[in-house]
Amino acid sequence: MKKVINILALFVAVLGFTACETDNYDAPNATLQGRFIDRMTGKLLETSQGTGNMTLRIKEISYAHGDESVVVKEQNLNVMQDGTFQNTKLFAGTYEMWPYESCCYEGQQAMQTVELRGGKTTEIEFEVTPFFEVEWIGEPWQDADGYVYVKYKFVCNPLPEGDYTQAVPDKAKLFISTSVKVGTNSDSRYTDNDVNITAADEGKELTVKTKAPIDFSQKFWLRIGVKPKNDSAHGVLDKYCFSSVKTIDATGHAKQ
Repeated sequence: MKKVINILALFVAVLGFTACETDNYDAPNATLQGRFIDRMTGKLLETSQGTGNMTLRIKEISYAHGDESVVVKEQNLNVMQDGTFQNTKLFAGTYEMWPYESCCYEGQQAMQTVELRGGKTTEIEFEVTPFFEVEWIGEPWQDADGYVYVKYKFVCNPLPEGDYTQAVPDKAKLFISTSVKVGTNSDSRYTDNDVNITAADEGKELTVKTKAPIDFSQKFWLRIGVKPKNDSAHGVLDKYCFSSVKTIDATGHAKQ
């Protein structure tokens, strides 16, 4: 029995020693910063916070050291609503990066190879062509019954060079929120369902209103989103292209 106990004690000691061995990998301390630029306007791409309507996909191709039997999984990085992105905890190495599941024509065709170095900041920029440009017409307003209205128009962007299929406009929506981070994560009390649109509506003055009257007086942030019919077989996803953000100090019309 004593011999068995000694063997068990030795086994536990070996496990403890193994667990305490020094990790020979440096902590991830490479920083990536970048932006998506709307090719048509030259401005930062209007998008939605998080993964709502696009991400940046990255793949560390240096991890496998050329061994094709090693499986390397991609990561998705969130994009801010102003089209910028940042991650300060990436491993140093060589990466492939491209826009993924986005509101733009360019996907993996826009891939760039980027070298990240430990303790350093690397900046990258993508020029992309969103399916549509969405523009405000005037300012939001509120009627006597408490509904908030907006006017807008959209145009279909020309196809970039390459093998692309034209996006067909299908739906529009007014997004409204009590936070500046307005997009696919809007206030369900006032954000209505999608409105049907067609290619015949391109360039026209269109009007949409909130789902319900505003209950209490407060500030709201608003955006218009337009998305195409889903055609994933040809790289066109039903992701919203957004307008810029506007605000309104709305008056409450809560029922007594």
